[in-house]
Amino acid sequence: MTNLNEKQLITEIVGLARSQGLTVHSENAQLNETGMDFQVVFAKDDTGMPWVLRKPRRSDVVERASAEGITLAFLRANLTADVPDWRIHTPELIAYPMLKGTPAAGIDCNMYGIWIISRRQTTLSAHLPTYWPGFSSLIHGDLHPPHILIDQNERVTGLLDWTEAKVADPAKDFVLYQTIFGEKETARLLEYYNQAGGRKWAKMQEHISEMQAAYPVEIAKLALQTQQEEHINMALEALGVTSD
Repeated sequence: MTNLNEKQLITEIVGLARSQGLTVHSENAQLNETGMDFQVVFAKDDTGMPWVLRKPRRSDVVERASAEGITLAFLRANLTADVPDWRIHTPELIAYPMLKGTPAAGIDCNMYGIWIISRRQTTLSAHLPTYWPGFSSLIHGDLHPPHILIDQNERVTGLLDWTEAKVADPAKDFVLYQTIFGEKETARLLEYYNQAGGRKWAKMQEHISEMQAAYPVEIAKLALQTQQEEHINMALEALGVTSD
């Protein structure tokens, strides 16, 4: 995207915020295009408070955002970590004051290649009773470093982007962590998780590994939903399929 196009998009999104009564400014505003569901602008208001302005990329995102708003209201009352407090929620724009902390890491668009390397052929039929949990939990659904805010002491202060939150298999929130940091670090994290009161089961990490092996299918499901060329190419790469 050229600088001119970036400026035009920033002006458009800032204009959406202003039309809702939020006086933010395009000067020194920053555009973030890394998200699959939203185009994001970081801008400040008259008092210098930084805001996050999210413009949905597609109509299906608007539908899922309604559920995310309800989830965030519940989480604000029950989590010790900060979550976004939406002050504007329309089909065209979501806006909230920026949370304190910095993302634990940025997004590497090539990270999906890891799944090709780590994919394994495994027969689960003899182990299904012990691989799967006998319970479900509220999960984030897309938990990876760019969605985790930390302070200068690397302590978690906030969690972003709850669009995929649901009551489901708790192992899902560990899949991307294991993809990025490996099985040894995931085992260590699971011990801390257990000590903090999280519910584990005997084959939890093995179950995470199998979910990791199947993750290219999740990417393919996203591509089918969005029909975006970049998502389709990402899915083909993750599945090890050539587009010829």
